[in-house]
Amino acid sequence: LREVPVIPAPLEMRLRSIPDPSAVPEPTTEAVTVAVPATRVTVPVWRPAKNEGMGLGNDSPDTMGMFSMFYGLYGNLWFTFLREHHGPVLIDVLQQLGYQMKMFTSARFTYPEFDRTVFADIPGDQLHEEWGGPGWERDRRNVELILNFLRAQSPDRPFMTFMFFESPHARYYFPPESVIRTPYLEELNYATMDLEHDMPLIKNRYINACHHLDSQIARIIDYLD
Repeated sequence: LREVPVIPAPLEMRLRSIPDPSAVPEPTTEAVTVAVPATRVTVPVWRPAKNEGMGLGNDSPDTMGMFSMFYGLYGNLWFTFLREHHGPVLIDVLQQLGYQMKMFTSARFTYPEFDRTVFADIPGDQLHEEWGGPGWERDRRNVELILNFLRAQSPDRPFMTFMFFESPHARYYFPPESVIRTPYLEELNYATMDLEHDMPLIKNRYINACHHLDSQIARIIDYLD
């Protein structure tokens, strides 16, 4: 087993240091970040005050990719920060600047442990887990909650929200109206599927799930535009 890297104390202090309030510029950016598991895409939608798009990202929205995006560090340091329950400086600064925050997931913030890392310093009432029903239903309900959150924001304060989608995560969830590729595997059962035989059908199922996901991300982007 490889030894888990340990951050030297001086470096840790620098990582946790928060700028002096007088040195922090006035916030001019609003941020909406959507994480898409099983697609290797994270889509942060940053909207500065003058409506100029600016993007940040990485190649995976799961544990290591999320860690790298929020901390700006290599993913293998996840374990060190998880052990110490250290959140990223990015969140510290956004809170200091008075950002209105609400984070959403159609999975759990406890697995992987984003509640003890990326969002460790965000109060529990600002972390919403939508549970019950298939993934596509949870995604739709969460998007409606996000839109409600955006509508309720004070115009004189910036906001930051986050969404972790479940639709394209195996077993690939979508409603009938999102079908654009047939035939597809009606039920993805790991115990009974024949991977070699079923792979084209699984791929079509995945494409349908991603099509539903596109429709939900579009709802958020349309509102922001």
